[in-house]
Amino acid sequence: MKIELRFYGELRKLAGADVLPLVVDAPISLTDVLGWLRSTHPQLADVLLVDAKALSPDINLLINGTPARPSNGSELTMDDGDRLFFLRAYGGG
Repeated sequence: MKIELRFYGELRKLAGADVLPLVVDAPISLTDVLGWLRSTHPQLADVLLVDAKALSPDINLLINGTPARPSNGSELTMDDGDRLFFLRAYGGG
């Protein structure tokens, strides 16, 4: 199974690529995807994560183009062919 992690803006530079492929044997949780990023790209994880597990509120996550964020302790699971898009959340006023 292959999952694509896509990065935009400054996150692309930290990842060192536009897309990082993640090959897994079975569906994988978002927590495990973030753990993989933490171990393979610690400089990127420093920006993406708070408390080493949770996605920072400053990061937008889309799964297959749909905004996604785990809530109330729920877990998101990725499957073959899923694409995760990570981009910095910007606000204006």
